[in-house]
Amino acid sequence: MAERPGTQQHKHVMIGERLRASREQRNITLEEAAARTKIHASVLEALENGEMVQRLGSFYAKGFLKKYGAFLGVDVQPWLDDVSRTTPTAAAPVVRTPLHAIPSTPKATPEPVTAPPKKPPFQWTIPWEIDWEWMRRAAMPAAVALTVVIAGSWTVKAAASAWRTRAARPARIAPAVRVTAAPQATPKPPAQPQTTSPSSNRPSPLIKAGTPLTLTVLPKRDVWMRVQADGKIVFQNVLTVGTAERWRATERFDLWVGDADALTLDLNGHDLGAPGRGVQKNIAITREGLRLKP
Repeated sequence: MAERPGTQQHKHVMIGERLRASREQRNITLEEAAARTKIHASVLEALENGEMVQRLGSFYAKGFLKKYGAFLGVDVQPWLDDVSRTTPTAAAPVVRTPLHAIPSTPKATPEPVTAPPKKPPFQWTIPWEIDWEWMRRAAMPAAVALTVVIAGSWTVKAAASAWRTRAARPARIAPAVRVTAAPQATPKPPAQPQTTSPSSNRPSPLIKAGTPLTLTVLPKRDVWMRVQADGKIVFQNVLTVGTAERWRATERFDLWVGDADALTLDLNGHDLGAPGRGVQKNIAITREGLRLKP
């Protein structure tokens, strides 16, 4: 039903139509206006429909209307002045003192004390709607980012602790070896030339020819090492105590160990023991067994 001209509601509808017409002339959607003015789209829709006072109250309606009118370039000051004049103000309560008969005695009767009226409880009204779906979607990336930050801090802390432990470990010093002069041997007569072939003097191989080589490494403590199988690097990292590593090769293995005494080597079930002490860079393991290259 159309509002009668001159009424307060008719003025609300007229200012709302002016706001909508100005927005449409600028080719601005209601969502774009809400994003640029920081006012919820439902509030702007109420302003354009002339329902601002009924849905928002005169206090919030004037504030939102002033901001929206400035955004669209519409003069809303006459409407603000009209709302200020027509909005009723609460009148102060009048306390009436009842009349009493004048007593015949000179002692005056005290007048009754009237308690002041109680103020209504304060109620806060939010002039916009809370978008719970948007809040739920925004909370998920924040939770994932927080989890990644916490996990990263724990990883960095663990790596720093391991580095400090390794740096604080004292360096191993090989014990001194006492060298004594060997007694001079009595010269022996020259040996007769042997008739056997030179290949008979070579030690018999530990592993038969044609059998693949399997190397098993058992660390007694954390140690860095590099392993080459047939000339190809198959491992270059830190072996931790309590683990066992195994590799296969056709002809040979070449090892570089940061702490040789911390390892126990096994070749196809044959215990080779530790390959020495300290840093060893030229360890060769073939079918004949283990040897240190010069």
